[in-house]
Amino acid sequence: FAVNNATKRINEKKEHSYNKLLVTNFLNSPADNDMIGIPTIEGFEFIPIQEIIRCEGLQKCTRVITVDRSDIISSYNLGEFRKMLEPHGFYSPHKSHLINLKFIRKYHKEGNIMLINNSYVPVAKRKKKEFLS
Repeated sequence: FAVNNATKRINEKKEHSYNKLLVTNFLNSPADNDMIGIPTIEGFEFIPIQEIIRCEGLQKCTRVITVDRSDIISSYNLGEFRKMLEPHGFYSPHKSHLINLKFIRKYHKEGNIMLINNSYVPVAKRKKKEFLS
C-alpha cells in the first residue's frame, strides 16, 4: 500500500514537471508568445493571453475567467499563473487574485476593483498604495 502511494506521488510529480516544461516551451516559442497553455483535468487548453480577465486562487488550483469562454479550472496554483502572466500586464492586487489591467472598469475607494465582466476583486490594504500609484 505504501509503495503504491509513493509510486503514485512520484508519477504525479514527473507528470507535473513534464507539463511545466511543455507549457514553458510553448510560451517561449516566438510565434506563439501571446498564447498560454492552461493545464486542466482533461489535458491543456490553449487560449490567447489577452482573453484572460482574471485568475482566482482556489486552494491548490486556479479558476481562470476569460472574455468569451466558460471558466477554466486549472491544476496550477495561482503562483504559477503569476510567473507566466505578470510580464503580460497582469497584476496581483490580493493574494488570491490576478487581474488583467486592460480589463479594469472602476476602482472603488473602499478597496475593490470592478472588471469589465462586472466582477469585483479586493485590493489588499498593503497593496492599495502600490496599486493607486
